[in-house]
Amino acid sequence: MVNHKAVLYVLSPPLDEMFDAGAVAAKCESAGVAHGVARWRNLADQARKGAKTSQRLGMPLAVAKACRLAFAKRPLGGERYYETVGYHLVGLPDIYVARSRGNEWSAVMLMEEIANAMAEHGIETTLRDRRLALTLEQDYAADDFKFNPYGIVRVEA
Repeated sequence: MVNHKAVLYVLSPPLDEMFDAGAVAAKCESAGVAHGVARWRNLADQARKGAKTSQRLGMPLAVAKACRLAFAKRPLGGERYYETVGYHLVGLPDIYVARSRGNEWSAVMLMEEIANAMAEHGIETTLRDRRLALTLEQDYAADDFKFNPYGIVRVEA
């Protein structure tokens, strides 16, 4: 918002308590995305409902998706790729989709499809099945908050 009047940095209190006390928005520092009260509560509700569903590996798919929507940003438009940032916050490599594959919307759909597959079946299985490779080479330094220790999956044309 252009008219920010105050910013409060806090160390992970329950968001509902902050919102009940009058906070109007919140942002995870390393996520690069902020949400207002209604969006945070919607994402929390999606995660709570998703937690009641079955799962294969790790967390249920609906929870993983709600967490990606809460903390990750996509698509960012680079010179050659549409990119995600923040997937490390949910235990996944970032996904870069070559711009030559199509528009932003198609890139986001592919990013979601791959991220859902990695969350459901595991990273290695998804990469093998889709004939994709993981690289640790990235533009961010290891101490940068955007650095993804899980690496990057680049989907070429």
